[in-house]
Amino acid sequence: ATGVIIACVVDITRIPVYVSNISAEVIDASMGVMTGAVLSAFVGALVGKRLLKKVTLEAVQLLVGFMIMGVAIGLGLGII
Repeated sequence: ATGVIIACVVDITRIPVYVSNISAEVIDASMGVMTGAVLSAFVGALVGKRLLKKVTLEAVQLLVGFMIMGVAIGLGLGII
């Protein structure tokens, strides 16, 4: 929980600096994407919190292994 608070404080201090260097047109144009990203982050956090209680470390290791193999096959075939 402490890490989350620290990350939030860092983001709260960093975002105004970014916003001050970006024009209003760019902010207006990207507001939909930003809103979608924020909502996705919250939904992901809520779903992840529920799933992490049920997922074992072995299952995560197997999933990561299969994903790495998928990327390796994709690279080998020239898809990626």
